[in-house]
Amino acid sequence: LFRGALVAASPGQGAQRRLFADPVQNRIFLAGDYVATRGWGTLAAAWSSGEAAAARALRLVGDGPA
Repeated sequence: LFRGALVAASPGQGAQRRLFADPVQNRIFLAGDYVATRGWGTLAAAWSSGEAAAARALRLVGDGPA
């Protein structure tokens, strides 16, 4: 849990934000306004990327511990 970080794409490299949406070693899911390919830099993009990351994490763990 970082509670905040800053990332910026180099000029002309904005499409590489897509790489941040991929899970790291299928266990770490990033979210935030930078992960979104559309609407980056907005609260709405951060929120939607958080929902998407949470959905991917839930699919990974399934129903959780029995």
